[in-house]
Amino acid sequence: MVAVGGVVIFAGGWPWALAMALFNGASCVEYFGMVREMNKELPYPPPEWCINLCVAACASLPVLLHATGGKMTSIIVATVISFTAICAALIVNEESHFNEFTSSLFGLIYCGFLPTVWVK
Repeated sequence: MVAVGGVVIFAGGWPWALAMALFNGASCVEYFGMVREMNKELPYPPPEWCINLCVAACASLPVLLHATGGKMTSIIVATVISFTAICAALIVNEESHFNEFTSSLFGLIYCGFLPTVWVK
């Protein structure tokens, strides 16, 4: 694992962007798995489709950053669009709870936006 990480770091470019996309997606899956297990603290986890949308958005951010040449405007716009889509879809559901919004936003920012910014 260390050897693969070293090769990806020194290779840079697309291998690095794809590795970061995989790591972002894996961290997002891990985060939402943890959220689902916390029934006492968060009784209303986000629905499955919302989790899948967050994972897709988080995994696409490093690739988008690399494809745009490191311009942060595209990442900020993609994050805002992703959260707006999640909020709009959750609002349509009449039984939405605040926990669904907060855990979705935190997952999107913490698992997708921040690692992408740190790499930049």
